[in-house]
Amino acid sequence: MSFWESFLADQDYQDEHQALLASVQHQLTCLLESEAPLLPFGERLPELDSSNLRYGVDCLQSISSQINKDQLASKLANWIKAFEPRLQSVSVEVSDRKAQSNSIEFSLLATLRTGDTVHSLVFDSNISLANQKVDLEGQDIV
Repeated sequence: MSFWESFLADQDYQDEHQALLASVQHQLTCLLESEAPLLPFGERLPELDSSNLRYGVDCLQSISSQINKDQLASKLANWIKAFEPRLQSVSVEVSDRKAQSNSIEFSLLATLRTGDTVHSLVFDSNISLANQKVDLEGQDIV
């Protein structure tokens, strides 16, 4: 039994694959709802900028207003690659901003290996810029 199933899951999973998918979805939600420290560690310690001390994403409110959607997609993909190592072939597609919406909508595509099987995952996601709450809906494409 995994840590996820023992302490975090709000339901019991009969299928190990479904438990793993729920665990990845939970960890991605935690990552995207966490804000990384604003201050860099400096040029003398570049390893720290990619360590767990920088867990979370930079201020999405300011980032989303300063860069285009392709740059934002690249930043999101890099954060996910750095902090969710179970996912491989990560790519992010950011949708065009809607004038009435104060959120970032994107799709996350990745692969997840379970034993000998590789699963393709798609997460349709929405991050509210008002409170940095994430709505992450995942599906597995075998």
